[in-house]
Amino acid sequence: MSEPNTTAEGTITEEEQPTVNTTGILASVKLMLGMEPDYNAFDTDLIIHINTCLAELYQVGVGTEPFQLDLINPETSEWEDFIGNEDVALNMVKSYTYLSLRTLFDPPQNSFVLDAQHKKAEELLWRIRVEADKWPMHHTT
Repeated sequence: MSEPNTTAEGTITEEEQPTVNTTGILASVKLMLGMEPDYNAFDTDLIIHINTCLAELYQVGVGTEPFQLDLINPETSEWEDFIGNEDVALNMVKSYTYLSLRTLFDPPQNSFVLDAQHKKAEELLWRIRVEADKWPMHHTT
């Protein structure tokens, strides 16, 4: 059991500590980008870019129905809402989303790093498509 946190106002018990849904799409993307999940100054930008990444994945056959492009609700949307229980591809989808988002939201200054990120994102997209072809049920357009 962990120690309770202490603030200037006193001790906070574990029950009183705010919880962050790290399985949520927005929260986990923020963590991957090095942001605190409760920091919301860039939520609008991030949500737009996340929806773009998920739309790209959906167009290549990844994502369970019913997927709607306005799915990203910071408090409720989880990765499983988009990809279902396809554990094999879940981390690839997260990595692809992170790399794509990174180049849209906070691109590296070094062109070599940017090129490497683009190549890795393309490789991940190809691997995700290969994996999606194995699924017994995936969305149809």
